[in-house]
Amino acid sequence: MNRRYRKTIIAGNWKMNKTASETKKFAEELKAILPKAKWCDVVVCVPAVNIPAAMKAFKDVRVSVGAQNVFYEKSGAYTGEVSADMLKDLGVKYVIIGHSERRQYFGETDFTVNKKVLAALEAGLHPIICVGESLEQRETGITDEWIALQVKSALYGVPADKLDLAYGYIPRGDIEETTDGRTGPDPELAYAGDPAAGLGFYCFAQPVAQGANAYLAAQGSALRAADITGVTGQGLLQYLRGGDPVIVWITKDLSAPRTGGCTWLLADTGETYVPYVNLHCVVLAGWDGDTCTIADPLQGRRRVDAAAFLQCFRQMGSRAVVVR
Repeated sequence: MNRRYRKTIIAGNWKMNKTASETKKFAEELKAILPKAKWCDVVVCVPAVNIPAAMKAFKDVRVSVGAQNVFYEKSGAYTGEVSADMLKDLGVKYVIIGHSERRQYFGETDFTVNKKVLAALEAGLHPIICVGESLEQRETGITDEWIALQVKSALYGVPADKLDLAYGYIPRGDIEETTDGRTGPDPELAYAGDPAAGLGFYCFAQPVAQGANAYLAAQGSALRAADITGVTGQGLLQYLRGGDPVIVWITKDLSAPRTGGCTWLLADTGETYVPYVNLHCVVLAGWDGDTCTIADPLQGRRRVDAAAFLQCFRQMGSRAVVVR
């Protein structure tokens, strides 16, 4: 994975080790050898009884304190458990959820992991979700499927605020009924319609790149999006080799593009716009010989024939965006 796309976190799990007094001593030893680099966040996940001591010991360095477990209820008759709000009140930022030892020895399941993830997020904690396969599962060849199931189960019901991007960053124009007929924006320049209403369509590379750059700038990120519409197949391959996935516009089943349905007059030119009815936006994540790997929001990660993909991509105007 290209490190530019994710914030690097190095987290150490102390498991059931060290007393409060030992925590203070270890912290002094660790601080003496900590590098000054700021390219990653450092986290120590300590036993619950050591959290206050760890918070005090690491308060003057760039080390965050995490917990090793959390319960999904806010309060109640749950002897021995610790809630997310309790951890938050102590100053904890991270919490490990679904560790293999919790699954093996304490009956943790994908269902309880999901409930804990939701509770942690609600309290403002960063969950460190643990996934992994057994030796038997690895030898059976179902590692990818098993881990994908664990990730999807853990994140089930986690809200993804897509409308925040649509309304706050991507250029957008309403489709309106006027005396001259239905009017709206050019999808090449802005999102057409209202994504929260029944009359919302799509937009292409330029407004997506604009919205992405506005969002990245607001987050203080050094990454930038570029509209690379017109890129060739070889150009796509070069981006992938450099570790840069590419957002592309194709059709849902790689069939020929079709238009029809609701039409509108472009506000700027007065021309009639006929929208695509089988348009699909995916992320091109890999290219290996005769097959491409795409991240599909409707079907998940899947492999498709490279020649069919490239033909469809060209038919859709070779529209693409890269973030790097």
